[in-house]
Amino acid sequence: MRKTGKLKNLIFCELFCELLRLVCMKLTIAHITNNYTPFKGGVVQAINATVAQQKNDGHNACIVTLDFIKGLYDDPDHVYRLPTFFKCTYSQNTIAIPWRLNTHMQAILKPLECSIFHIHHPFLLGPAALKIAKKYGIPTLFTFHTLYEEYVHYIKLNPAITKPLTRLIVRSFCNQIDSIVVPNKTIKEYVQNLGVERPILILPSPIGNDIVPTTVPAIVQQVHTPVRLLVVSRLVPEKNIESIIECMAMLPVAATLIIAGYGYWQENLKQYITKLYGANKAPITFCLNPSRTQLAQLYAWADLFLFSSKTDTQGLVLAEAMAHATPVIALYGPGQQDFVMNGQNGFLVDSSKSMAITIGTISAQPKLFRTLQHGALVTSNQYRTDTIVSKLTQHYYETIAHYKPRNWYKTFLKRVI
Repeated sequence: MRKTGKLKNLIFCELFCELLRLVCMKLTIAHITNNYTPFKGGVVQAINATVAQQKNDGHNACIVTLDFIKGLYDDPDHVYRLPTFFKCTYSQNTIAIPWRLNTHMQAILKPLECSIFHIHHPFLLGPAALKIAKKYGIPTLFTFHTLYEEYVHYIKLNPAITKPLTRLIVRSFCNQIDSIVVPNKTIKEYVQNLGVERPILILPSPIGNDIVPTTVPAIVQQVHTPVRLLVVSRLVPEKNIESIIECMAMLPVAATLIIAGYGYWQENLKQYITKLYGANKAPITFCLNPSRTQLAQLYAWADLFLFSSKTDTQGLVLAEAMAHATPVIALYGPGQQDFVMNGQNGFLVDSSKSMAITIGTISAQPKLFRTLQHGALVTSNQYRTDTIVSKLTQHYYETIAHYKPRNWYKTFLKRVI
């Protein structure tokens, strides 16, 4: 009897999902995020790429975020900024505390009559949006972008307290969400081990069309001399860029490295380069605050892309590099171990020394290099915005179909009439 009941529910939800797609093709989606411009990073780029594609597909998508710099923006009409009463810069990141958060967020979201809330953070704006969603019977989806407990060092308190507290807050928040999106199976296992019991979909974030070449990149016959190496990253301690600098000092071949990004850790990295190279000139240069156009040029310039973070849930820069036929050599970590396939689109290594040896091996084997380039292009196609957002939109419909608010019939009539 139980199996029959579950089967009936499944059939009903599938039919409801198809009815939603046929009757109300257009969705109204609110992306709610603590991080947005002027902040730079993978989350911001992923949200922008997703919203642009959703609007291109005919849906109504908006972004609700914070006013970080007193309204000095050139925002499109679909971006809504919540008033803030406190603003500051900490470690070169803008920080803002909202003023009367629930009141102002409700004033923005209620008139939109959203089909679904897509929440991107479990703190600050996330819980406020969840409260409004429950009040008005709106389904919620949460993308698990970050291993939050790995960033508690920014809070000047004992990690023995902040780490378990962070896990507790994240678990509580996730268990109130209707559906959770994670970038890979490693993060899915992490979320489940936290004690989260909500439905989980594995779906990576998309790379922006602004970074994808307009034509298919040509396969280069062999690496350049010296080898062209690239890092694109925020310059902060958790990105572990020191390990790549160590790799450079151990390389068996001539190479040049460009570190592109921004962050307060730049001077520390320069000091570390001086420590390793002494009076010798290091073959390492910085490209600070590059534009998206400059990044595209750098990806195309590089022979190999290096990645060293051990805390990223997904490195969108990996997909961006691969879109330019640039293979990746990365240290093991949660964001890359389901992405980089040894001998196909790059290599995963366990140390700076292994990274240096692998660079030397690829340099000496042109056939291997061409194979990696081809594999990188194939992999990047899986992260195209249109492909990812199409799957995400389908999941929106499924989440709405499975949603059971207290007055479900009112919500249904509101959606379809």
